[in-house]
Amino acid sequence: MEKKIVSTTYAPLQPPYQIIKYSGDIAMQIGTLIVTIQKEGNANGLGYEIETHSHPVVTYENKDIIDPDRRLSNGYQFMEGAVWNYVEVKDVTTICLSNSKLSWYEFTHFLWDDLMHRPKYFSLPTIDAYWALRHFCKEIGIPTMMKHTIHLWLEAEDREHAQVRSKIDDILTLCAPIDAVNKDKWKDEIKRQLRKFDMILRNGMQLPNTSYRFCIEYEGDEFCNEFAEELNSINTYTQMGQRFNKK
Repeated sequence: MEKKIVSTTYAPLQPPYQIIKYSGDIAMQIGTLIVTIQKEGNANGLGYEIETHSHPVVTYENKDIIDPDRRLSNGYQFMEGAVWNYVEVKDVTTICLSNSKLSWYEFTHFLWDDLMHRPKYFSLPTIDAYWALRHFCKEIGIPTMMKHTIHLWLEAEDREHAQVRSKIDDILTLCAPIDAVNKDKWKDEIKRQLRKFDMILRNGMQLPNTSYRFCIEYEGDEFCNEFAEELNSINTYTQMGQRFNKK
């Protein structure tokens, strides 16, 4: 007896909805599509066997947090009712709920937690998740302090498995693997991540480039020392202005 679909059932959820992530996709789950499949029976004596699969039904916009005075969608793509048919509910990660007001600390710890669930020494922080979460959460806090210290350090098990990263309690989540061939590639990656955070901070606070100041320090051996000094001595770092300054 071949497998065959017996039924599909849609089970709507109730708010607050779960904000879920799978691989690089982030969405708000508004329901579940339950697929029931009949297949051949086994030694238990039944002539058939049932298996079920539950797929998230999602939307890519939280309509409850959109400004009610905006009458035009202006390019918004709600895509309400999209089915993640390539993944089941048991495989997704829940980030938060749709009525959440995340602090900046909670956002950066989400980035670290997400890194821990992916291959070590080869993964990069999903900083752009900030922009997706802004479509779903009521609020994501922005740090108010004007000067912060970022601690870079080398984490390595061996020559082929190493990365440069910030400390878990630093205000920015930075992490870049060291390429055995192009050994300076990690520096460009750290700079790229700093630019991403810069865009977030300037957008969130609506402040000029000089509003946030960071001091880069190195921890442990001298591996990151030269790079930290380079960042601290830069007067014009792409769009970051005087963002990096020595103490």
